[in-house]
Amino acid sequence: MKKLLKSVLVVFLFSFMIMPEISNAEKIQNIDIGLKFGATAVSSADFKTSGLAINDSQSSKYLTANGSFTAKPVGKIYVDETPFTSFSDVQPSGGDFVFAKDINTYYKASLENKYKNEYANVVGIYDNQQSLFLTLDANSNLFLSSSDFSTFEIFGRKYRGALKLLNQNSKLTIINHVDLEEYLYGVLPSEVYPSWNIEALKAQAVAARSYAYSNYNKYIANGFNLTDDTRSQVYKGYSNENKNTNKAVDDTRGIIGTYGGSVAQMIYNSSSGGQTLSAKDAWGTEIPYLVSQVDPYSLNNDYSNWSFIMSRQDIEKALKDKGKDIGMLNSITIDETSLDGGYVLKITFSGSKRSATFTKDAIRGILGNGKLKSLFFKINGTQSATTYPQEFVALGKYLDSISKNKPSADQVAGESFIFMGSGYGHGVGMSQYGTQEMAKKGYKYNQILEFYYPGIKLEIAE
Repeated sequence: MKKLLKSVLVVFLFSFMIMPEISNAEKIQNIDIGLKFGATAVSSADFKTSGLAINDSQSSKYLTANGSFTAKPVGKIYVDETPFTSFSDVQPSGGDFVFAKDINTYYKASLENKYKNEYANVVGIYDNQQSLFLTLDANSNLFLSSSDFSTFEIFGRKYRGALKLLNQNSKLTIINHVDLEEYLYGVLPSEVYPSWNIEALKAQAVAARSYAYSNYNKYIANGFNLTDDTRSQVYKGYSNENKNTNKAVDDTRGIIGTYGGSVAQMIYNSSSGGQTLSAKDAWGTEIPYLVSQVDPYSLNNDYSNWSFIMSRQDIEKALKDKGKDIGMLNSITIDETSLDGGYVLKITFSGSKRSATFTKDAIRGILGNGKLKSLFFKINGTQSATTYPQEFVALGKYLDSISKNKPSADQVAGESFIFMGSGYGHGVGMSQYGTQEMAKKGYKYNQILEFYYPGIKLEIAE
């Protein structure tokens, strides 16, 4: 049943990825987080629990006291026709094992062709003696957890909730099925410093929760909701939790941002460098609460000013490594910048063989090793790899005073190129370092969110 949103009498804004807006939001209780999938899917996975229970969305059943297991994909099994209502009733022997069709239906099964029914692409669970004792139906929505519902351990990390395993293309997709608020416990200390001001942490909690709501179905085709890395939000589970960030989650429990009756997409970045980028400039979609504005709170942090120098040959090699062999580099042209003139949206490397043009998000990765920390940068050419022009020291007089009215094209040439920039990340929405600076100046979390997301409302999903 749809749950209504109760206003919290605070107006501000959130956002995150450019996904279809979710309207009439109902409370999300649990979320599935992809830990390993696709290119990172595994052929086997060792995990530990405090006892073992099998669960679905409604109930749980105890399986065994053993606490160390290995999961592996199993191609085909043969299943007896007689159903049992519990795991312990099956009592397989002679190399047989239990097949769980759902939480209330279990069968005797074998790897040998001695039973009538066949099932493919199941997940096998092996005990600490590497004996197969349980298989899970590929189409079931079953989870494994500690029998006392405490944490489980996999890949050297502990997680709350339960473990979901999928056999996809003979590899295991590993998923953490977890309560949404407990998921946020593992997100916040992975995204910001737990030692930060509590108001900054609370602003991050609301933004992260809103992101989870607005992007809930982003990876549904993979069998889960969000990833555990920067493609979604960084999540390191129970092992990374901290009492300060847990308190920020608890203090804002259930609060999300909305705009016009829909969940706001609360996009955030590490540091805007002094100027935020609009969603329209970044991705071509105009979102009224993701606008370009001067951000004076992001001018005094580790990423306020950055710079590096690259020789012509190093740039040629970096481009070639990306599959763009332009020959000898002749010039670099900034073809297009954001409306405020600060962010580079289109850049062309012209060479003796051909030219290579990159746009928007693709620009940050072209030189490798995370050199371009943001798109908020300018370039100067020099004839010497060791000669730094005067503006290098002043960082281009702070990027031409936030680059107001800067020409849309800027061509440079030389034997070496000096890149001078500010900020870290895409620059859209909330600056994480900016939230800390605002909190230090006495702003409350709702005021912080008001600044970075003009026009949103804070509401409680219930």
